[in-house]
Amino acid sequence: MSKVIPLRTSGRSPESEARTWIAVFDGGRAAVFHNLGFDDAPSLRLVFGMENEARKSSDLGDDRPGRYHTPNGGRTAVSSTDLHEAEEFAFVDELARRVNDHARRSQFDRLVLIAPAACIRRFRQHAPEAYEKHIVFRFGDFAHCKVERLEELFKETLAASERRSPPEK
Repeated sequence: MSKVIPLRTSGRSPESEARTWIAVFDGGRAAVFHNLGFDDAPSLRLVFGMENEARKSSDLGDDRPGRYHTPNGGRTAVSSTDLHEAEEFAFVDELARRVNDHARRSQFDRLVLIAPAACIRRFRQHAPEAYEKHIVFRFGDFAHCKVERLEELFKETLAASERRSPPEK
């Protein structure tokens, strides 16, 4: 059973000193922030950032599909791998491992994920301890946004999740 940590709002004294981290990422860039403010008045500070070095397709490998002989004497093509997608997923895997290490050391209590759906699915697979601490996620590619915009997204995402969640008893 997951532990419910109340929201921290500026209008009242916080019931919890929950440390909230926000991970904003895609296959090329990631930034993890710590919210030093409240849920309705965030103040994000960068914990760490990562960049995926863009490489040309020719540096990644041969993009021509392979061929093999069939038993009846013909030849057929093997489906090719999207090398850029594989590189992006490897980047998300590395981010997930880093955030998961921080979760194991209890450096945050709550996690908000803002990323494309495929990236969040990949993150979930490779960061089980961190994903258990997630309170909400938002699909979309916001990895290149300014901090002010991310603070607004954080507030909007939490507000939307409050509207969807049933009232506590």
